[in-house]
Amino acid sequence: MRRYREIATTPHTHAEQTSEATSMERAQAQMGGSDMNAPGAPAVSAAAVAVHWTAPEGWVEQRGNPMRIATFLVGSEKAECTLTAFPGTVGGIEENLQRWAGQINLRVSAGDLAKFARAPTAFKTEGDFPCLVYDFASVAPDAEPSMLAAILPLDEQTLFVKLTGSRALLAEQKEAFTALCRSLRP
Repeated sequence: MRRYREIATTPHTHAEQTSEATSMERAQAQMGGSDMNAPGAPAVSAAAVAVHWTAPEGWVEQRGNPMRIATFLVGSEKAECTLTAFPGTVGGIEENLQRWAGQINLRVSAGDLAKFARAPTAFKTEGDFPCLVYDFASVAPDAEPSMLAAILPLDEQTLFVKLTGSRALLAEQKEAFTALCRSLRP
């Protein structure tokens, strides 16, 4: 006889979804009050957007694949920096941050994660895309490996840029990572 334990997750309540939307609006407000749905806002759709960028010096660009728009090999470690796009919000900011923390074996309390989610480095890219950059070293300075991640919430899709590697590599490449993110344009 075998016994199994089933793990069930409950869907987000309307209040949680509203909270996530409010967090996104706050992040967009930090970027100059951009409202992607306002008249005159750039029309962006998953089918219509062709994303372009300027690769940082020394980064080796690899061909994309069905899951990635592009992959870059970074530094002597040949760490991967990936550029991906998915329709919608793909779970929202906190869920993505939690998933990425798990990818680097980092446990972050719900309170610390919520605080981390509300404190990105925010700016507009060359293509006027809102960009939220998260440095996992700020929430876990001793974590090894660590991650730099950017979330670009567009009208009908979300772009993600992620660089995972040693803390030393990420500290060395942080400016280049930010430059790649700033260069994103249609």
